[in-house]
Amino acid sequence: MSIRTELAPYLRGYEEKFTSKGEIRWLPHLLYFHPQSHRSEVVNTDSVGFRYATDGDRSYSVADHGSADSVRLLAGSSTVFGIGASSDAWTLPSRLNVHDERDQTWLNFGGRSFNSTQELLLLTLYRHLLPKVDEIVLFSGFNNLSLARMPQARDEDHGTFFQYNMYKEMFARQGESKASSPVWNLLRRKQKSAAPVPPSIRGCLTWQVSRASCSSSGRGPWPGLGSAGRCGPRTGS
Repeated sequence: MSIRTELAPYLRGYEEKFTSKGEIRWLPHLLYFHPQSHRSEVVNTDSVGFRYATDGDRSYSVADHGSADSVRLLAGSSTVFGIGASSDAWTLPSRLNVHDERDQTWLNFGGRSFNSTQELLLLTLYRHLLPKVDEIVLFSGFNNLSLARMPQARDEDHGTFFQYNMYKEMFARQGESKASSPVWNLLRRKQKSAAPVPPSIRGCLTWQVSRASCSSSGRGPWPGLGSAGRCGPRTGS
């Protein structure tokens, strides 16, 4: 048993699905997000992947906020999500619910390993699940600083993101798989022009007759074989 596991055994609750080495749920626009409806003693998520925050004896989330008329959001990345917390009750949104005397519940609106662009997209894509939002607090920015130190080779038009190498390798493998697929090769094969039909023996014999003999007689020796130098009946003047 490692020292890490001995001192903080609950961290194993994150390893299977909440680290870059675990299962990653790839999504359009966001690239990736937390697993849906995950249940454990350490971390629990709702039907779309948001982590629950506790408030009193109940747990609330973006997709499971009961009949709340309004809520407050703590938005950000891994720190807001609560990587390393021993349970949902010890995440920042849950602690705000303990110490904030106002009525509205704080919800966990964090995305693990997100940059600020992904955090904004998260709100854009899931705002429709929320009731009235009275307040949004941003706990964000550190990941942007970390990503800014990445090599320029990873700098796309809108900046880079975590899991970049895995993302690139995944598409590279997909391209290799397509390249080796007989069906893909068939679809990519350039359409070749049809080979010309070889002339018939009769046509070959026609070309053996010189134009001089055709023009001098006005008709070729084999009527009906064509015109325009092919030793047949002449047309036109």
